[in-house]
Formats: sequence, C-alpha cells, structure tokens
Amino acid sequence: MNIKENIGLIDRLIRVAAAILFVLLFFHDVTAVAVGIFSLIATIIFIPTAIFGWCPLYHLLGIRTKMKENNTAH
Repeated sequence: MNIKENIGLIDRLIRVAAAILFVLLFFHDVTAVAVGIFSLIATIIFIPTAIFGWCPLYHLLGIRTKMKENNTAH
C-alpha cells in the first residue's frame, strides 16, 4: 500500500497548534467536559496526521493541501 502525503506544511502547523491549544484548554478546565473530551479525541487524530502528513479523511474526499513536488533538476 503506497500512501502519499496529502497534508501540506501550513495544514500540519495548524493541526499541531490546535492540538496544543485543545490540551491546554482541557487541562486548565476552560472547556466543558464533553467539549474537552471531543478536543482530546481531535488531538489524538491531529498529532499523527501532522507527523505522517497523511489524513485518511482527506484521502476519501480527494483533498490535498500538499503542493505537488517539483522533480526537475537544475
């Protein structure tokens, strides 16, 4: 199975920033319990997708935020 990255750099940075924000809000009791649990679940999804650069939902929907690589040599 050949999995190609479909998440670009800006998308990855947003996912990591959102994950950090969700964790901070949860542990500082800023969010309600249900929202906090949802946020932690989102964090569990955001971190691996940001690390590996591949999102299964994007794959199913045909979305790519990663720019195509230029393979030409100068």
